[in-house]
Amino acid sequence: MWNFKRIIVIIAVLLGLYSIAGFVVLPKALETVLPGNLGKTLNRPVRVASIRFNPFTLTLRVEGVDIREKNGVDPFMSFDALFVDIQANSILKMGLVINALRLEKPVVHLVRMDADTFNFSDLTGGGKPEKSGKKKADRSATSTPFRFAVRNIAIHKGALFFWDGPMKKNHVISQLNVASPLISNFEKDAAVDAEATLTAVINDAKVSGDVKARPFHGPLEVNCHLALAGVRLPYYFDYVPREMTGVDITSGLLDIRSQVHFLQQKKGPELTVQGNIGLTGLALTDRAGAPVLTLPEFRVAVAPSHPLENKIQLVSVKLKKPSLFVSRSKAGVISLTALGPQPAQGKAAPGQKDASAASGKRFHLSVDKFSLDSGKVLFVDHAASPDPAAKPPGASPTLSIDDLNVVIRDFSIEPGKIAKFDVKTRVNHEGVISAAGRFGVFPLSVEGDFSVADVNLALAQPYIPDNIKLRITDGLFSAVGSVAVKTTDKGGVGVTLSGKAAANDFASVDSQDQKAFVSWKSFSIDGLNLSTEPLDIRIDKILLKDPKNRFVLYKPGVSSVSKIFTEPRANAQTAPAEVNPEDKGEKSPAVSITIGEAVLQNGDFRFMDKTIDPNYSARLNLSELRVTGLTSQKFKSAVLAAEGRIDNDALIKISGAINPFRKDLFIDLDCHLSDMELSPLSPYSGKFIGQTIGKGKLTTSLIFKVNQNTLSIKNQMLLDQFTLGRKVKSPDAIDLPLGLAVALLKDRSGRIDINLPVSGRTDDPKFGILRIVLDAFKQLIVKAAASPFDFVSGIVGGGGELRYIEFEPGLVKIDDAGVKKLNAVARLMFERPGLKMDLTGYVDIEKDREALAAASMDRELKALKAKDRGKHGEAAPKPEDMVLTPEEYAHYVKALYADQIKADQDKSLPIPEMAAAIQAQISISDQDLRKLAVNRALQVKAAILQDSRIEAGRLFLNEAERLTPKTIKGFSAGRVELGIR
Repeated sequence: MWNFKRIIVIIAVLLGLYSIAGFVVLPKALETVLPGNLGKTLNRPVRVASIRFNPFTLTLRVEGVDIREKNGVDPFMSFDALFVDIQANSILKMGLVINALRLEKPVVHLVRMDADTFNFSDLTGGGKPEKSGKKKADRSATSTPFRFAVRNIAIHKGALFFWDGPMKKNHVISQLNVASPLISNFEKDAAVDAEATLTAVINDAKVSGDVKARPFHGPLEVNCHLALAGVRLPYYFDYVPREMTGVDITSGLLDIRSQVHFLQQKKGPELTVQGNIGLTGLALTDRAGAPVLTLPEFRVAVAPSHPLENKIQLVSVKLKKPSLFVSRSKAGVISLTALGPQPAQGKAAPGQKDASAASGKRFHLSVDKFSLDSGKVLFVDHAASPDPAAKPPGASPTLSIDDLNVVIRDFSIEPGKIAKFDVKTRVNHEGVISAAGRFGVFPLSVEGDFSVADVNLALAQPYIPDNIKLRITDGLFSAVGSVAVKTTDKGGVGVTLSGKAAANDFASVDSQDQKAFVSWKSFSIDGLNLSTEPLDIRIDKILLKDPKNRFVLYKPGVSSVSKIFTEPRANAQTAPAEVNPEDKGEKSPAVSITIGEAVLQNGDFRFMDKTIDPNYSARLNLSELRVTGLTSQKFKSAVLAAEGRIDNDALIKISGAINPFRKDLFIDLDCHLSDMELSPLSPYSGKFIGQTIGKGKLTTSLIFKVNQNTLSIKNQMLLDQFTLGRKVKSPDAIDLPLGLAVALLKDRSGRIDINLPVSGRTDDPKFGILRIVLDAFKQLIVKAAASPFDFVSGIVGGGGELRYIEFEPGLVKIDDAGVKKLNAVARLMFERPGLKMDLTGYVDIEKDREALAAASMDRELKALKAKDRGKHGEAAPKPEDMVLTPEEYAHYVKALYADQIKADQDKSLPIPEMAAAIQAQISISDQDLRKLAVNRALQVKAAILQDSRIEAGRLFLNEAERLTPKTIKGFSAGRVELGIR
């Protein structure tokens, strides 16, 4: 019994000692030893407020631990309490079993002094390396893992303060709470998921997560749910190297909810990620503070994806009301290109490849649905020419895309995958653009329909070249159609476009003087089909309605068109294009162009010539111009037909064939102009011919041909009642007998009918239709002046020979040939009532003198016979009534010879020689010859005036300066010359 009591006492004493040691001695010892030893280890002052240990429950509580920095002032790490509850039967389980492990209010202060130095860097020096790697491997292979089980792990209200000295940023993790029911490597626990939850606030961003894992049961598998809310992106953006980007984030909150699954398998790790990413209130600016992007809301839903296998699948991507601000500098640099990382100088290192190529795996990205709602893009182009009408003046042109809505479904970069797209937007708050269809990335392909409605054509104003001084003041562009883009077998990109387009209510002005230039009501293209491989353009119909244009000629070489389309400035710095020798001689493939029909309706074209005084103006109203069957095929020509009026009066019609697409232009047109008033052309006639046009109308039929650079014009002109007006002093007037030409050409009905052919070469450097026509007109007038009878030979027949009326020597009687000519001349004078005629008589001095002498002798012979008749008691007859027989002629020649020839002359000569001797003695003076010439002219005048329709006042006798005219081959000198004026 006593022994039992002794055992009880001993046990009690041992328990007492155990209790004293556990409750008192051990805590006090730890409170005394731990701060010093730990402080030496950490090289920092350590303070422990209290340590409590329950030897019976094996619970340990450490309170008030405070570790300072080396200076003893700045905090390093602390916690309010650490509670550990060790299970008593841990020894029996051959492993450490902790029922509870709690850490209350732990606080850690971290500081980064420079890029590689932290306030804890002295604690991470590392231990000594193992001397033998073989022993380490052997120990690792033979040792048994330490078994443990920790339950009810918890961290309450922890905090971490991190001061980033180089970045001058303070980061705070507060309200850190961690809880885990069990972490154990015991066999019965290893197959059960170890769970942990975490909540915290990181720089005002809320973080929560839970993890399920089996770290001690192969294969390793981890499931993690992580949520971040309210991450302020600008605070962290400073950590992005400035050389990597040209933007700053001024606002933006990031929210992430993710699920991560990791599985370590023999073939390699497998990582699966899914979740949602949200971004709100994002604002990006460039380095100068100008806005780049504002994004009120951005959401991404990630389907289970495998990033380690380069496979990302997104359920949806949503952007709400994004606003993108883009500009182009004066140097032509787009602002967006300067916002990202700049390419490294020099060539890439040999063998350098991207990550996907290095891994041997193609990157796979798919998006079930992408949507952009109410987006906006603002583009400011500083490189384009300022709009002359911009306010303020000189402001850079701006283009805005509003209400941009984009939906893309089933997008994938997988080969052969096709996505659907639907796009709608507005341009500058007016024009509406929409497109819908399908597209693929590999290979590139696009098929879709599009429509454009009411886009203001003034948007193109800034991109009109500086040498074109034109300002678009109005106009709307619309189009509808379909487009297809495909990769060709040769690796190029082929485009096929079909549809129709229209530019309506277009108006433009000369940007220099603000005067109207060209406008139209509607310009439309229907049935457009365009393809690029090879280039082929087909159009069913082009229609231009109500075009208006005002063409003004200010001075030679300067017009309203030349003022707008000036020569571009030469760029001295532009290097000449290099020519590849291998390319010499190669010709680019011809463009195939086919236009079914091109129509112009109700054209109103005004012309004003200010180079003359007074100014000339005219107006062409073209009711319709239609070209059918235009094609670039060399062997085909289009049919052209046009009709209109000049100054709302003269009718003009054109028909024929053209092919403007041929290298050698082809034109074959019949043009007809009816009843055009000529008096408005008086400014031109006054300047170039020195007379106005009193009145007259023009009707002309013109055949205009151009083929293989050869121009041919057949022009049949009819001028009705054409009359020249008053004289005009003009230094430019040509000295041509226009009045004579008019008189020659104008018939008695007051009409002038002219055939004026013109020809030339279009490849002649001096080619000009106006010059060619003027030259032909001058030649016509010169011909009329030089050979008027040849000029009008078509009226009465004959030609230049009508001018000469020939006479037998010594006679004034007109022979049959002369009568025939004068009948034709009379008819000409009747048909051309404006003509006046000069008549000039001439003689052949020798022949006419001889003929007159013979006539004088003949009269004397007849006078002798009349005298003899009177001697016989008969009444004395008139000598001119006498007729001499041959015997009488011989008798009276002898008598006259004996009377007039001296006695010493031989009186036995033959009769002809006697007659010749008598004639030689007869004197014929120049006055006698001049009288003969005048009588001949009077005879011709009388013959013409036998036609009672000819007024005598139109015929004028001219006294010749010489008796004999100039020698004209084929015509005798004894003649009357007719001169027309």
